[in-house]
Amino acid sequence: RHGSAYTGTGRIAIKAHRYAEDLNPLDLHCQCHVCQNYTRSYLRHLFKANETLGQRLVSYHNLYFLKDLMAQARVAIKEGRYASFMHAFLSVYRP
Repeated sequence: RHGSAYTGTGRIAIKAHRYAEDLNPLDLHCQCHVCQNYTRSYLRHLFKANETLGQRLVSYHNLYFLKDLMAQARVAIKEGRYASFMHAFLSVYRP
């Protein structure tokens, strides 16, 4: 809700100027409602205009991202491949 969105490649600060005209979703591989319907530039606009909808949408996305990440981790644990899952995730994730 403070303008940080989690993606498969790392955290992005949506208030940054570089997203002012970015028509991509927060995360290209995310299936959440926010990523399917809103662009980074629109979400940035909401934050810059102090609209609470921006906070709500990014919070919704972040919760979806974390829930999906944990679901993937559970599957990896059950299949005995958690170490490789964790390594693969951390190799592309940049805080």
